[in-house]
Amino acid sequence: METKKIIVLLIAIIYMAQTQAQKIYEERKGCFLAQGNIAGSYLFKQKKTLTYFGGDPEYFVQNYLSIGGDVWLSIRLKDNANDGVRDLHSVFGGVNYHPVKKGRFDPYIGLSPGVAYVNVGYHDAENIYKKASGLAPLVSATAGLNVYVGSIFRFFVKVRGVA
Repeated sequence: METKKIIVLLIAIIYMAQTQAQKIYEERKGCFLAQGNIAGSYLFKQKKTLTYFGGDPEYFVQNYLSIGGDVWLSIRLKDNANDGVRDLHSVFGGVNYHPVKKGRFDPYIGLSPGVAYVNVGYHDAENIYKKASGLAPLVSATAGLNVYVGSIFRFFVKVRGVA
């Protein structure tokens, strides 16, 4: 309950201070976006789900081009506690192309290389349970849509494919 009060208080302070943020729907160059969220994923080969705490900053170097990164920390769930992927933490960095240079609707596509820390559990040929961990290279394609409401708030949808 305390967390909700703190969030409401911070939002109220921002609005009462009349934050003079740049209107990103008029001029994107030089704007900085950041967000944090909880997201889900699906591992097709293992038929398992993972849940993540995620965050990503993004900076517009031009009205149509932004650079940014993503950090995803997986939350270990009960169904993936033994065999298969146990943890999958990843970091990405890349570029996004925004074809619409002005306006409240901002569709985009992007490409980001990255690296993941993977922790897996498995049974060997003698049915002995083992664990392994290490780093794995990643490449990611992203597509999304931002809808800007005011100068400091937005709704977004983002889809990321990772290999």
